[in-house]
Amino acid sequence: PVANRRRAEDAGADVRVIADDTIDGAALLAAVTKAGWTRVLCEGGPQLFGSMIEADIVDDLCLTFAPVLAAGAAGRIASTPTPVVTPMRRTHLVADDDGTLLTRWIRDDREGASRGR
Repeated sequence: PVANRRRAEDAGADVRVIADDTIDGAALLAAVTKAGWTRVLCEGGPQLFGSMIEADIVDDLCLTFAPVLAAGAAGRIASTPTPVVTPMRRTHLVADDDGTLLTRWIRDDREGASRGR
């Protein structure tokens, strides 16, 4: 909503309207590149994340595992209409005292790694 956008801008935020409804990964990356930003941290839902994977613009993933059992109808962390596979490799693994695992994964673009599409 415009009122929320204005409040954010009044508080010092740089607000960019990229799309009216659905944002795809390529449009998002183009908009932030045009703004001169070279690093992007994106936190969104499975569809936004999926569109970024599908557009082949995801370089790394920070993923936290919590020591709890949970059940429900939740899907994957990313969703796309067609399967996309991007090889990743672990760069960091930190275990907290309570059993939480903090991980960071980067694209595995080494020779021999294949991208399944």
